[in-house]
Amino acid sequence: MSDLNGVHLVGRLTRDPDIKYTNTGCCMCKFGLANNYYHKVNGQGQEDVNYFNIVFWGKRAESLSPYLKKGTLIGLTGQLRQNRWTDDNGDNRQAVEVIVDNIQLMPSNRSNQGQGAGGNDQPAGNNRGEPAIQDTFEDDIPF
Repeated sequence: MSDLNGVHLVGRLTRDPDIKYTNTGCCMCKFGLANNYYHKVNGQGQEDVNYFNIVFWGKRAESLSPYLKKGTLIGLTGQLRQNRWTDDNGDNRQAVEVIVDNIQLMPSNRSNQGQGAGGNDQPAGNNRGEPAIQDTFEDDIPF
């Protein structure tokens, strides 16, 4: 039996991607991802954030990289990889990265973030000018 190593994340890019090519011409796209989560501290809700280093390889990375900008909301699946190296001072270093298997650009609704029940009920578009997904229906559904 092999061990499981899978990651599913939704978050926003913390910086524009760094695009590099290997000697064989393969595209490597690196960026940071911020993933917010909520928990209770002393009975009070608190928001915190995790930061992840993301590595995305291949033709898909090359074709999607123009759409990946700081603040873009994405969903991804991938695997954790631990890099180990020796720095210039001879110290052993390590870092964990998420190697992307699949990535999805997600609709962004930043104009309505933080608005409660009295906020704007109109769906806002995302940062590419596309309409946001509306989850209300005009028709009665009989089930």
